[in-house]
Amino acid sequence: MSCELKQKAKTWLCSQVLLVLGETDTTLRRKLELGQVKLDATYSGEATEVNLWDIARLHIARHLRQLNFESERAFALTEMLVEFAYKDLMRGREAFSAIAGQLQEITYVLSLRAQPIPVGVRIITVLPDAPQRGVIELALGASDPQNVIVPVHALVLDIWGRLPNLPLEIAEWVLASKRKLHALESRSGKSGPLRYFQDNKTADREA
Repeated sequence: MSCELKQKAKTWLCSQVLLVLGETDTTLRRKLELGQVKLDATYSGEATEVNLWDIARLHIARHLRQLNFESERAFALTEMLVEFAYKDLMRGREAFSAIAGQLQEITYVLSLRAQPIPVGVRIITVLPDAPQRGVIELALGASDPQNVIVPVHALVLDIWGRLPNLPLEIAEWVLASKRKLHALESRSGKSGPLRYFQDNKTADREA
């Protein structure tokens, strides 16, 4: 579902974010033509304006493709995940703030490593103030070497945190949520399931 950011209509020119996303004008245009990704606005080159949700979807979809998800299915799954995790923010029912960032649920996806397909994935949510159940689910998933865990929320924090001229309330949301996630990671331990963010972020930047 295509949703716009209603309470803060902040957009960036593609020329400002293509490098951050690991894309070029040519590669993004090609993916759009092939139907592998979508934007809320019609693409007309580097002057096209993209919003937070476009940027989140493009980044997560790229990460899924690196994990051997087929391109169109990767983006379809990404659309569903972003809508699932951030629907209140997307629809303006909740505003960006430091408090909202602290309370933001942390979303992961568990999938088979060999044949990642949307119908075979499981969404795992870690509640920031009651993380035990989600952490146990992640630990069980991580114990099977055939599985891969995708840190959806951490990927969003990573890409939004690298955007230029981020509005103050969004920057505060990102920082507060990062601090909450890092605190949970510390409690999980160096080899705990929440540490998947660091492993996946490193792999993403090396790809």
